[in-house]
Amino acid sequence: MIKGPAKTYRIRHSLLQGICGAALASAMILPAAAQESTVPVSADEEKPDDIVVTGIRANLESAQNRKRNADTVVDSITAEDIGSFPDKSVAEALQRVPGITVIRFAGTDDTSHFSAEPSGVVIRGLNQVRSEFNGRDTFSANSSRGLSWQDISPELLGGIDTYKNQTADLIEGGIAGTVNLRTRVPFDQDGRLISISIKNTYGDIAEKSTPEISGIISDRWQTEIGEIGLMLSGAYSHAITASQGIQFDRMAIFDGVFGPGKQYIPSGIYMRDNEYDRKRYGVSAAFQWRSNDGDMELTGQYLRSQYNNSWREHAIYSSAFSIYGQPSDYQVTDPTLVNPLTGTAPFQFDDDGNFLSGWWSAPRPYVGEGDANLGLGVNEDGEAFFNRCYGWEGCVPQQRAPQVDTAANALKNKQITQDFGLNFRWDVSDRLRVTLDGQYVDASVQNYNASVTARTFADTFVDLTGKYPRLEFLPNQAENINLSSGGLNNPNNYFYYAVTDHTEDSDGEEVAFRADVEYDVDSGWLDAIKVGARYADRDQTVRWGAYNWANISNTWTFTQAPYFNIDSPAYAPGTNGLHTFGGDFFAGNQINHNSFAFFNMDMLSNREQLAAALGRPSIGVGDYYPVCSGEGYRGAETIEKAFGCYFPSEVHRVSERTIPTYAMAKFGADSLAIGGVPISGNVGVRLVWTRDDTVGATTLPVPFTPTGLLCERGTDPGPPPRPTASSGCVVTQQEIDFSNGATVADTTKVNHFHALPSFNIKFDLTDRLVSRFAYSRAMSRPDFGLLRNFLTVNRLTPNLNDFSDPNVTRDEDGNAIAYDWQYTGQSGNPSLKPMTADQFDLTLEYYFGRSSSFTATGFYKKFYDYIQAGQFNLEVTNNGVTEDVRVNRPVNGDGASIYGAEFAFQTFFDFLPAPFDGFGVQANYTYVKNDGIETVNLTNETAGGTAGGGLTYEDSTVKANALEGISKHSYNLVGMYEKGPVSARVAYNWRSKYLVTAIDCCVGFPIWQKSTGYLDASLRLRATANIEFVLEGTNLLGTDTVLMQQVDGDGTLKPNAWFKNDRRYQLGVRLNF
Repeated sequence: MIKGPAKTYRIRHSLLQGICGAALASAMILPAAAQESTVPVSADEEKPDDIVVTGIRANLESAQNRKRNADTVVDSITAEDIGSFPDKSVAEALQRVPGITVIRFAGTDDTSHFSAEPSGVVIRGLNQVRSEFNGRDTFSANSSRGLSWQDISPELLGGIDTYKNQTADLIEGGIAGTVNLRTRVPFDQDGRLISISIKNTYGDIAEKSTPEISGIISDRWQTEIGEIGLMLSGAYSHAITASQGIQFDRMAIFDGVFGPGKQYIPSGIYMRDNEYDRKRYGVSAAFQWRSNDGDMELTGQYLRSQYNNSWREHAIYSSAFSIYGQPSDYQVTDPTLVNPLTGTAPFQFDDDGNFLSGWWSAPRPYVGEGDANLGLGVNEDGEAFFNRCYGWEGCVPQQRAPQVDTAANALKNKQITQDFGLNFRWDVSDRLRVTLDGQYVDASVQNYNASVTARTFADTFVDLTGKYPRLEFLPNQAENINLSSGGLNNPNNYFYYAVTDHTEDSDGEEVAFRADVEYDVDSGWLDAIKVGARYADRDQTVRWGAYNWANISNTWTFTQAPYFNIDSPAYAPGTNGLHTFGGDFFAGNQINHNSFAFFNMDMLSNREQLAAALGRPSIGVGDYYPVCSGEGYRGAETIEKAFGCYFPSEVHRVSERTIPTYAMAKFGADSLAIGGVPISGNVGVRLVWTRDDTVGATTLPVPFTPTGLLCERGTDPGPPPRPTASSGCVVTQQEIDFSNGATVADTTKVNHFHALPSFNIKFDLTDRLVSRFAYSRAMSRPDFGLLRNFLTVNRLTPNLNDFSDPNVTRDEDGNAIAYDWQYTGQSGNPSLKPMTADQFDLTLEYYFGRSSSFTATGFYKKFYDYIQAGQFNLEVTNNGVTEDVRVNRPVNGDGASIYGAEFAFQTFFDFLPAPFDGFGVQANYTYVKNDGIETVNLTNETAGGTAGGGLTYEDSTVKANALEGISKHSYNLVGMYEKGPVSARVAYNWRSKYLVTAIDCCVGFPIWQKSTGYLDASLRLRATANIEFVLEGTNLLGTDTVLMQQVDGDGTLKPNAWFKNDRRYQLGVRLNF
C-alpha cells in the first residue's frame, strides 16, 4: 500500500525537475526569437491600470504590466484569467499564483470533511492573509479576521492583486500578504458592455447537474456636467459536489502482542459518503462621475455576496476496540484488547508490522448478572440483545462482534457580506491630488451542525491488502449479539448512541474613512510626496456554541430497554430509515453490504425537528438537552438568535478602533541613476494605533450533583485487597463554595502602537531587465476568536481508586481522606499583541515581450510575537475561595522566520509556424522553508489549543515539528493555445507533502497530506464576435487525497485516509453585446 505513492512521488519529482529545466532553457532561448516578432514596450509606455480583456495574450500582458509597474512585489490576475479556468471560487483562482497554496478541508483540525471549495489561502506558507475589496477592508463575521474565500462570486471581479510586501500607503494587516479583490467599474470599458454567461456543471460522483448564470451591463455617457458611468453585475452559482472517503481512526501500536516487535492496527475504519450543496448569490453595482476637465472623479461601489452551503454525510464505522484518551505514546500490551473472531484465522501483518487482514472482534463486556441484560435492550423476539457470556461461568466464546456505527451528519451555513464604498479624487492642480474614501461593511455568519450516531454489531472482515481498505460484513450474524431477523437492514437492531449539535450566529460591521494627499515634486530625483490617514471602527460579535454531545442509549444503563431500539415507540415514526451506498461507492469494492439504518437526514437538518425527535424535554429519555431547550445542562442559555441559543461565555464582543497615518516619498525621476542604471521606488513609514475593547465573562465550575456528593466506600478484592471510595468522600465545603456555576462579566480595554517602515527600490537594468529590493515591517492583528474575553473553569473529578495519584491523601489503612482538587481552564486572550514581521524581497524580472517574462524572487520574513497556544497557572477567587487553575490560552511566543524562493515564466511561441504559433506556456515554482515555528496549535473558534482523541497538544508526545499548511515545494504548469476563434488552457497544480493539523480532532495525532496534483482544462470557441462556447473540466485526473497519521515523535507515518472528489464538467455559452 505504500509502494505506489513512493513511485508516484519519484515520477512527480522528475517532472518537477523537467519543468524547471524547461522554464530556464526557454527563458534563455525564447527572448531572441521573441525580439523578431515583438516590439518591446518600455515601462513608461505601459499603463498599470489599463485592463484590456480581449484574450489570453491581452490578459497576460495586462497582469504583467501591473507587476512590472507596481510599487512593491505584486502578482496580478485579470478578469479574463479568472474566467479562463473552471475555477468556482476566488481561492481556486489564487492557487495558480506563485507562492500561494489553498486549504481544502472544512476545518483546520477536522480532516474528515472537505470544503466544497477551498476554505483558506496560504501565501508563502502563512495564513495571516489580509483581504480587501478595492483597497478597503472586507471580512466575514466569523472568528477569523478576514474573508471566507468561498463567499465571493469570482464572476463579479475585475481582477485580483496579491501584494507580497508593503508600501506605507497600503492598509496594514497581512504579514503573509494582502489580496485585493478589484470589482469592475464603468470606466474600465470604452463604452457600452452587455455580457451574459450561462453554464451547467456536472459532478461525476454526485451525478447531478446544476446551473450558474452571471451577467454585466455597463455604459458611460458624456453630459454637460461631465462623464457618467453606471454598471450592474450579478451572479448566481449552484454547485452540488460529492466527496467519498475511507478513513482510519487512531492507529494503535501493539508491542509484542501478535509476535515480536511492533504491530499497527487501526482502531476503527470509516466509510464516508458526503454531498455538498452550495448556492452563491452576488450582485455588484458601481457609479462613476468624472468632470469635463478630468480633475475630479467620484466612484461609488456596492457589493453583496451571499454564500449558502450545506452538506449531508452518511458514514459507517467498524471498530473492535478503542484507545480513546490514551497517551499519545501509549503502546498496547494487553493481549485481550482485540483478537480474531472465534474460529477464524490469525491476523495477518506485513514485514513492517502493518495489519493486513483478519476478522476482528472485541472482548465480551460486562452486561450484568442474571437477567439484568434484558434491561439493556431486547430484540424483536424478546431475547436480550447483549448475550451474557462470562468465562467464570464456563461460557465460550468470550468475544463479541465488532460494532457497526451509522453516523448521519448535517450542516447548514449561511454567510453574507455587504460592502459600500465611496471614493472621491480631486486633482487640485497639476501637482496636487487629494483622495477621500469612505466605506461601510456589514457581515453575518450563521451555522448549524448536528449528527446522530446509531450503533449495531456484525461480524466483519477487514482487508487492507489492496490499494484501498475493504470491509466485508456478515449482515445477519454478530457473535454474542442476538440480532433480530434482517440484520443490518432491520432498524430494530440499532440503538441511538450519541447526538451532537452546534450553532453559530455571528455578525460584524465596520465604518472606515480615509484621506490621502499626493504632491508631485518633480525635483529631478524626488517624484512625489504622499501622506494620509485612516480611521476604522469595527464591531464584531461572535456567538459560537460549543459542540453539545450527549448519550441516549449505551451498554451500561440497565433500565433503557423501553427506548433502546431506534424503532421503539419512544421515538416518533419516521425518525429512521435505510440509506443505501451505491454499488460504485469509492472504487466500487469497499463494502459488500450497502444498506444501513440511519437517523432521518431531513429531521437532522432542522434543529427544532431534531430536538423534538431525540431531546429529553420532548421524549423523556436519554441525556440529550438540545440547544435552545433551556433545560438541564442547557439551562444557562440567555441569548437566543436565528440559528441557536448561547451561554454568556459563548458570546464574544469586540470593538476595535484603528487610526493609522503615513508618509511616503516616491523617488525615481529621469535623472536618478546609479552607475547609469535608472532607479525608482519609495520610502515611508506607517504609524498605527489600535484599541480593542472586549466584553466577556468568567464561568466557574458547575455545582456538584447529588450523586457527586455521595460517599460510597468499599473493597476491591484484588489481589491485593484495597479500599475503594467515590469522589464524594473527599468533597469539602470549600470546593462546594468555589464550584457554584457562577458567571462573572468582564470588560477589557487594550491599546497597541506600531511603527511600520517600508522601503522599495527598483533598478531598470535594461529596457527588459528589472531588479527590485523590498523591505517592510508588517503586522497582523490576532483573529477575533483569539481575543475572546472569557475564562471557563472546569473541575477534574478524581479517581480515588488510583493509588498512584499523588493528589490523594490516605490514612494508614489506605482509605482516601482528602484530595487536592485540580482545576483546568480554557481562555481567550484579549491582551494579545499583533504579530509583526520584518520582510525582505529581492527580485530579478526579465520582460522579453508584451506577454513574456521570467521572474525570480527570494524572500525572507522574521517574526516577532508569533501567536501560539500556551499554558500557565492562574489563581481564581470565587465565593471567598481561591484555587490554582491550569489555563490554556493563546499567547505571544518567541520569534521565528520563514524563507524561500519563487520562479515564474510565461510566453507564447510566436516564432513557430502557424498554427503552432498560438501555443504558449506558463510555469511557476515555489520553495518555502520554516525555521523556528514548531506549530501554531490554535483554533480561532474556541481560542483553544487543538485537541482530539481525548488528547491535547500540550500533553501529546507526538510532535510534528512543522507549521501547518506549508508545502516545501509547489508548482503550476499551464499549457495555452490561442489562435483565431479557439482558446484553450490545460493547467496542472501540484504541492508537496504538508502538515494539515498538529493534532486531529478525532485521531489525536498529527495528520499529513501526501503530495497531490490536480489537472484542470478549459476550451473556448468564438462562434461569432458575440457568442462564445465554453467547455471546462476540473480534477480531470480524479486525484486521490491521501492522508497519513504520525504515530510517534520520530516521524513514523501510517495510513489515515483516502478521499475522492468529483470530476466536474462545465458546458456554457457567453454572449457579448
